[in-house]
Amino acid sequence: MAELEVVDKQGKKSYGLATESDIAIIGRDRTCLVQIQDELSSRKHCRILKAGNTFVVEDLQSRNGTYVNEIQITGKRNLRDGDVVRIGQVRIVFRERLTAGGAMSWMVSSPLFWWCLMIGLAVGILGGIGYLVHKTLSELTKIRHEESVEDH
Repeated sequence: MAELEVVDKQGKKSYGLATESDIAIIGRDRTCLVQIQDELSSRKHCRILKAGNTFVVEDLQSRNGTYVNEIQITGKRNLRDGDVVRIGQVRIVFRERLTAGGAMSWMVSSPLFWWCLMIGLAVGILGGIGYLVHKTLSELTKIRHEESVEDH
């Protein structure tokens, strides 16, 4: 699920994008899901939609451009949690809320996840071996000590 936090002169409003079929068209037009009142905005300025596992923003050939994190975009650009889309003076903060399945999908596809898993397994195995060596040496020392006591 994603949320668009629109910050303009009137304050802050939030819009949710729950499914893949949700498309947020942003602009001055009354038919836009996210209506903004900024003279630099086109009637249908840009749109935000889900494309596969990510959300993208697409400029709709606006007159004054769409900016993501203060960089003007042309065409489509992937969005990440916390990205700021700017249209004129209006700022739209993109928030992506990971579901349990989405978080798991991200984790398993992340090389960092697998790297940490392998290190964890290695540490666990080495820790187990270390424990066994320690116990074996302790037992051998105990046996030797008992044998040396018997010899005296």
